[in-house]
Amino acid sequence: MTANVTDQAIGGVVNHFNILNQEDLVIKLSDQDGNFISALGKIENVRRFISSPEHILGSTVTKHGEIAEQVEVAIINAREAIVGLPDRATFDGLSRTAPADYRIDNFFVQSKFINGTNNTLKHILEHLEKYPEWKESNRYYHIPNNQYEEIRKILNGEPLEKYSLASINALKNNIADIEKRTGRLFSDVIRPANTNYEDVQWGRVDKALDNYDQELKNTNDKQKMAIHEEHSPSLQAAAQAAAVGAIVGAAFSSAIKIYNKKKSGKDIKDFTANDWKDIGLDAAKNGARGGISGFGIYALTNLMHTSAPLASGIVSASFGVASLVNDLHDGEISFEEFVDQGLVVCFDSSTAVLGASVGQTLIPIPVIGAIIGSISMKSLVKISKNYLNETDIRKLQKYQEEYESSVQKMHDGVEEYLKKVNEVLKNFGDLLDIAFNVNLNIKLRVEASVEFARGVGVPDDEILIDGLDRDVYFLK
Repeated sequence: MTANVTDQAIGGVVNHFNILNQEDLVIKLSDQDGNFISALGKIENVRRFISSPEHILGSTVTKHGEIAEQVEVAIINAREAIVGLPDRATFDGLSRTAPADYRIDNFFVQSKFINGTNNTLKHILEHLEKYPEWKESNRYYHIPNNQYEEIRKILNGEPLEKYSLASINALKNNIADIEKRTGRLFSDVIRPANTNYEDVQWGRVDKALDNYDQELKNTNDKQKMAIHEEHSPSLQAAAQAAAVGAIVGAAFSSAIKIYNKKKSGKDIKDFTANDWKDIGLDAAKNGARGGISGFGIYALTNLMHTSAPLASGIVSASFGVASLVNDLHDGEISFEEFVDQGLVVCFDSSTAVLGASVGQTLIPIPVIGAIIGSISMKSLVKISKNYLNETDIRKLQKYQEEYESSVQKMHDGVEEYLKKVNEVLKNFGDLLDIAFNVNLNIKLRVEASVEFARGVGVPDDEILIDGLDRDVYFLK
């Protein structure tokens, strides 16, 4: 009984951890939904901006300059928002005609989206001439991503068919001039924007924004997958459950040992070294058992989707039967004693299981006893098959047949009632089959109570069939 209570306590703690884990999963998934909406909203703001071309600076052929600024700020911030981080880029504090177009991480940035890479560099030189403070380290230029890539290839000596030797030399001279005026490396003064020159042109920017929407969706899917993985069963969490089980097992053992010693008339202050050694050894043994229980219950509840009370009952029954088998093999108990004590072990666990599985269904007391007895005997046979030889298994199965036969001798009415319940039980198999079958466990959680109720004659209109029925009932 003590072991079963301990396992049920460990099961309760593990179940609490599982509930907290699921609650955190729901919260983080909800937060990620908010991140996704926020990120898409930043791209949508650009769409609203370009929907009123009359408010965009420049002519039809130069409006792409301000469009590039809006796209850059939006995608930088959207990529931060999708992972729950604050904005990095902003237009705040800057006029539309200021030397800086936007700020990124407190750096001032001037965007130069000019047709032709050399023309872009010439505009940068003109800007440096007009604003010499741009040589300071807290300022830099953004140019189209594809133009920056062309410059990088030229500086690395890679051939580009579209450039003549004269164009390449002119480009190198412009770069050298920029570095000389600023006293900084080209890669520090000029940095690539996220978009290419063609991407921000009037009539083409919508496609670029669609691509960014898809990018954000892909990132959101990865974030959600990572959240699910973070909350999925793990060896680390199983180890934590084992640690909790060890603590609970040791604590229960110590408390009971101390209580028993006090009950025998010995006060704590009178405990001898041997008393404390006895308490400590018992705590260590039960702590180790509790650790295994915690690990097993975690595995059953998280990997097999078994309910915590059912998992606790299985672990307790398995431990109890295994211990009795050892006693049987060591000659400390007879086979008859093994059966009697084994039924007690499984009976105790089956009571908890039945209460957790069909607690809301009203079943007459005699039938409850028969159901628990049937489950207990089946469980004992099932667990024992892993430890007993074939001869002992056949003897145990004979005991099961005799038990089933005695059940049939129950008085009229109860026998029929039990028959209906056993028909339902056949759908689930014995206790261990339920525990280690994912589909049956899901069925047990969702449908077991309904089928038991039907099996014992409860009218359909009085049974809560699904989630909608339950909501209506509890919200009355």
